[in-house]
Amino acid sequence: MTWQATLLLVFWASWAGLHASLGKKRLLRTLACLLALDILVFAAFMVWLQGQTGQPSSGAAVALGLFLGVAILLVPAAVGAFSFWKHGTTRAL
Repeated sequence: MTWQATLLLVFWASWAGLHASLGKKRLLRTLACLLALDILVFAAFMVWLQGQTGQPSSGAAVALGLFLGVAILLVPAAVGAFSFWKHGTTRAL
């Protein structure tokens, strides 16, 4: 595994951990802002990928980008939402 892949894995684990921690602490506003940021960045990433589809032989790059976009942005968002749903009562901030 290269150092870039290791760094990406550490980033992903910490990003998912942040979502899970906010969900567990029931910090709804903070988690909602973070989930909105995840969705906006994912949407911007998808728009960028759509521009890449016009390039010749970019099918593998687009598929890899889609996989990484889902893995890095939407999986932690789902982890945070599940953690929020699973744990106790809500606190404001």
